[in-house]
Amino acid sequence: MTIKKVQMEKEFEDYWNQHQKHLILNAPEKLRTEYMESTRLDSPIDWLCFIIPIGVGIVIQPFINLRSEILSWAIMLVVVVVLFVLMQMVKPFLSKKKSEAQVLGKIKKYYYDRYKQIGDVKKMEPWRD
Repeated sequence: MTIKKVQMEKEFEDYWNQHQKHLILNAPEKLRTEYMESTRLDSPIDWLCFIIPIGVGIVIQPFINLRSEILSWAIMLVVVVVLFVLMQMVKPFLSKKKSEAQVLGKIKKYYYDRYKQIGDVKKMEPWRD
Protein backbone atom coordinates (compact mmCIF):
# COMPACT_ATOMS: atom_id res chain seq x y z
CA MET A 1 0.00 0.00 0.00
CA THR A 2 1.12 3.48 -0.69
CA ILE A 3 1.62 6.04 2.04
CA LYS A 4 -1.22 8.17 0.67
CA LYS A 5 -3.65 5.24 0.81
CA VAL A 6 -2.65 4.43 4.40
CA GLN A 7 -3.12 8.08 5.35
CA MET A 8 -6.53 8.16 3.67
CA GLU A 9 -7.61 5.00 5.51
CA LYS A 10 -6.43 6.42 8.84
CA GLU A 11 -8.13 9.74 8.17
CA PHE A 12 -11.38 7.99 7.27
CA GLU A 13 -11.18 5.65 10.27
CA ASP A 14 -10.70 8.61 12.63
CA TYR A 15 -13.57 10.42 10.93
CA TRP A 16 -15.81 7.34 11.16
CA ASN A 17 -15.07 6.88 14.86
CA GLN A 18 -15.82 10.53 15.54
CA HIS A 19 -19.01 10.89 13.43
CA GLN A 20 -20.45 7.37 13.27
CA LYS A 21 -23.88 8.29 14.67
CA HIS A 22 -24.31 11.22 12.28
CA LEU A 23 -23.22 9.12 9.33
CA ILE A 24 -25.69 6.34 10.18
CA LEU A 25 -28.54 8.85 10.50
CA ASN A 26 -27.62 10.40 7.15
CA ALA A 27 -27.02 7.13 5.29
CA PRO A 28 -29.23 6.30 2.30
CA GLU A 29 -32.74 5.22 3.25
CA LYS A 30 -32.17 1.55 2.39
CA LEU A 31 -29.06 1.25 4.60
CA ARG A 32 -30.63 3.24 7.43
CA THR A 33 -33.76 1.06 7.38
CA GLU A 34 -31.64 -2.09 7.32
CA TYR A 35 -29.72 -0.80 10.36
CA MET A 36 -32.93 -0.02 12.25
CA GLU A 37 -34.32 -3.48 11.42
CA SER A 38 -31.17 -5.19 12.70
CA THR A 39 -31.52 -3.58 16.13
CA ARG A 40 -35.28 -4.11 16.56
CA LEU A 41 -36.78 -6.91 18.69
CA ASP A 42 -39.73 -7.69 16.44
CA SER A 43 -39.63 -11.43 15.87
CA PRO A 44 -39.82 -14.49 18.12
CA ILE A 45 -36.19 -15.33 17.35
CA ASP A 46 -35.10 -11.85 18.52
CA TRP A 47 -36.95 -12.33 21.81
CA LEU A 48 -35.62 -15.85 22.31
CA CYS A 49 -32.05 -14.67 21.76
CA PHE A 50 -32.67 -12.07 24.46
CA ILE A 51 -34.60 -14.21 26.95
CA ILE A 52 -32.70 -17.53 26.79
CA PRO A 53 -29.49 -16.20 28.42
CA ILE A 54 -31.50 -14.69 31.28
CA GLY A 55 -33.47 -17.93 31.73
CA VAL A 56 -30.30 -20.01 31.76
CA GLY A 57 -28.81 -17.67 34.38
CA ILE A 58 -31.87 -18.02 36.58
CA VAL A 59 -31.84 -21.82 36.23
CA ILE A 60 -28.11 -22.34 36.91
CA GLN A 61 -27.78 -19.87 39.80
CA PRO A 62 -29.10 -22.28 42.49
CA PHE A 63 -26.68 -24.98 41.28
CA ILE A 64 -23.59 -22.80 41.77
CA ASN A 65 -22.69 -23.86 45.29
CA LEU A 66 -19.89 -21.63 46.47
CA ARG A 67 -19.28 -20.15 49.90
CA SER A 68 -19.20 -16.66 48.45
CA GLU A 69 -22.59 -15.44 47.29
CA ILE A 70 -20.93 -12.61 45.36
CA LEU A 71 -18.67 -15.03 43.49
CA SER A 72 -21.62 -17.26 42.55
CA TRP A 73 -23.53 -14.22 41.22
CA ALA A 74 -20.43 -13.10 39.31
CA ILE A 75 -20.09 -16.55 37.69
CA MET A 76 -23.77 -16.51 36.77
CA LEU A 77 -23.38 -13.03 35.28
CA VAL A 78 -20.40 -14.15 33.17
CA VAL A 79 -22.38 -17.16 31.91
CA VAL A 80 -25.34 -14.92 31.00
CA VAL A 81 -23.15 -12.38 29.19
CA VAL A 82 -21.23 -15.04 27.24
CA LEU A 83 -24.46 -16.78 26.28
CA PHE A 84 -26.02 -13.47 25.24
CA VAL A 85 -23.03 -12.69 22.99
CA LEU A 86 -23.19 -16.16 21.45
CA MET A 87 -26.92 -15.81 20.82
CA GLN A 88 -26.35 -12.44 19.13
CA MET A 89 -23.75 -14.07 16.90
CA VAL A 90 -26.10 -16.94 15.99
CA LYS A 91 -29.22 -14.77 15.55
CA PRO A 92 -28.49 -13.77 11.91
CA PHE A 93 -28.39 -17.45 10.96
CA LEU A 94 -31.72 -18.13 12.69
CA SER A 95 -33.55 -15.10 11.34
CA LYS A 96 -33.53 -13.34 8.00
CA LYS A 97 -32.01 -10.20 9.46
CA LYS A 98 -28.40 -9.23 9.15
CA SER A 99 -26.43 -8.57 12.30
CA GLU A 100 -25.81 -5.01 13.42
CA ALA A 101 -22.10 -5.45 12.68
CA GLN A 102 -22.82 -6.55 9.10
CA VAL A 103 -25.08 -3.56 8.47
CA LEU A 104 -22.60 -1.14 10.04
CA GLY A 105 -19.94 -2.63 7.78
CA LYS A 106 -22.11 -1.91 4.72
CA ILE A 107 -22.74 1.68 5.85
CA LYS A 108 -19.05 2.19 6.57
CA LYS A 109 -18.13 0.77 3.15
CA TYR A 110 -20.66 3.13 1.50
CA TYR A 111 -19.07 6.14 3.17
CA TYR A 112 -15.52 4.92 2.51
CA ASP A 113 -16.29 4.53 -1.21
CA ARG A 114 -17.81 8.01 -1.17
CA TYR A 115 -14.75 9.35 0.63
CA LYS A 116 -12.46 7.84 -2.02
CA GLN A 117 -14.49 9.62 -4.73
CA ILE A 118 -14.65 12.98 -2.95
CA GLY A 119 -11.21 12.89 -1.34
CA ASP A 120 -12.10 15.13 1.62
CA VAL A 121 -13.94 14.15 4.79
CA LYS A 122 -15.30 17.66 5.35
CA LYS A 123 -17.33 17.45 2.13
CA MET A 124 -19.11 14.36 3.46
CA GLU A 125 -21.00 16.22 6.20
CA PRO A 126 -24.56 16.85 5.00
CA TRP A 127 -25.69 17.74 8.55
CA ARG A 128 -23.48 20.86 8.49
CA ASP A 129 -24.98 22.40 5.34
